[in-house]
Amino acid sequence: MTRWRLDVAYDGSGFRGFAVNVGIRSVAGELQGALAKMCGHEVVLVCAGRTDAEVHARRQVVHFESDANLDSLRMVRSLNRMLGPEIAVIAALVVPGSFDARFSAIWRRYRYSVVTSVWVDPQLARFVWHTEGDLDAEAMREAAQTFVGRHDFSAFCRRTPPAPGRPERSRVRNLFEFAIVPDGTNRLDFWVLASSFCHHQVRSMVGTLVEVGEGRRSVASVAEALESQDRQQCGRVAPAHGLTLWEVGY
Repeated sequence: MTRWRLDVAYDGSGFRGFAVNVGIRSVAGELQGALAKMCGHEVVLVCAGRTDAEVHARRQVVHFESDANLDSLRMVRSLNRMLGPEIAVIAALVVPGSFDARFSAIWRRYRYSVVTSVWVDPQLARFVWHTEGDLDAEAMREAAQTFVGRHDFSAFCRRTPPAPGRPERSRVRNLFEFAIVPDGTNRLDFWVLASSFCHHQVRSMVGTLVEVGEGRRSVASVAEALESQDRQQCGRVAPAHGLTLWEVGY
C-alpha cells in the first residue's frame, strides 16, 4: 500500500464540518467518495485537524493509503474536476508510511477575520464575522498575549464527554503566537499558532477578545477567565464562518 498526502483547500459554508458523519454532507465524505471512484476501493482519510461546520481551510493536510496505480498530477486534476469549486486539491505526493497528517504535525495556524464597517462585501461575507462598530485593537492585543504559552484552556474549550471507559482529554495546549493585524480600514485578522487546539478554542478566544475590544469586559478579565478554568467565565463564541485553518507545519 502506498501512503499519499493531499493538501486541500475548501469553502466550508456548505458542509457540516470536515469529519465523515452518516447522512450529513462533510468535506471528508465528499473527498473520500471521489477518491473511492479513482482508486476503485474505499479509502479512509486522516486529517491534520477536524474543522467544524462552516469553518474553511486554505491548506488542510490529509493522508490515505491505496494500492491503486495513481499519478500525482492526474489525481489532482481528476479530484478538482469532481470536487470543485467548493473543494480544491492543491497537491498530492507520496509520503513515507511513518507520515501521519495528524500526529506528525508540530503546529497549526488559524486565521479569524472580523469586519467592523457598516456593510460587508458580499464576496467576503461567508468568510468574515461582521460586527459593526469600532474595536479597541490595542486592548485586544494586550489581552491576547495572556493566551501565549502553555496553559490549561478549559475556560475556552467546549467540553465533550469522553467515550465510555476513556479518561477525559487534557485541555492543556501550547500557544506560540497570537497576533491581531489590520487588513485595510475596517478588517482585523486574528492569527493564532499553536501545537494543537481543543474544540472551539480559537472561536472562544476571539469572541472574548472582541468583547474586550467593544469595552464590554476588561483586559484583566481575560487572564482571570483563563486561570479559573471555568467555561462560564469565557465570552461569547465567535461565529464559525470567520475561521480558516490556514496551514499546518511538519
